[in-house]
Amino acid sequence: MRSFLEKGYDIDNGAILLKGDEILHGAEAINWVCSQVKNPSDKLLKLLAITFSSTSRTNLIFPFLILARRVLLFIKGIPSKLVV
Repeated sequence: MRSFLEKGYDIDNGAILLKGDEILHGAEAINWVCSQVKNPSDKLLKLLAITFSSTSRTNLIFPFLILARRVLLFIKGIPSKLVV
């Protein structure tokens, strides 16, 4: 985890995806994963794939999801930082 932090990737700001030698982070990682889902096996997965397969939609929605995560962790009294 520290090696990602040193490279500027913070798990607290979104998912980290290793794709070969490429590192995708945050909205970009979620967008890539959802764009790869071709035949979702569940309604929730289908909704996620439809919502986040669009780069513009993902970039619009993702910051609000990060904010919501931080607010909920604060309400529960849980630190928002996973790595210190």
